[in-house]
Amino acid sequence: MAGVSREVARHNVTINGLLPGQFNTDRIEMLIGNTARAQNISHDDARAQLEERNPTKRLGEIAEFGFACAWLCSAHSGFVTGQNILLDGGFYNSTL
Repeated sequence: MAGVSREVARHNVTINGLLPGQFNTDRIEMLIGNTARAQNISHDDARAQLEERNPTKRLGEIAEFGFACAWLCSAHSGFVTGQNILLDGGFYNSTL
């Protein structure tokens, strides 16, 4: 991606990636429910376990992903190209 993005940048084309972590979605709710049943704990306790693993101590909100996507697709990010942007609350403990 980085190589191609540098080839087309002069044509005002940007290529970037959004790498989402765990967001508060129906899919995550289903996984929380599965965990609760498998561990014989409450839904709230299973959610708390999941949230505890993230440095922010919460799941991402869908609107946060939407705002990041809208910004990255806008003219305001025209100088950003060839990047992968992690949206994971700091969960991935490294750099790309």
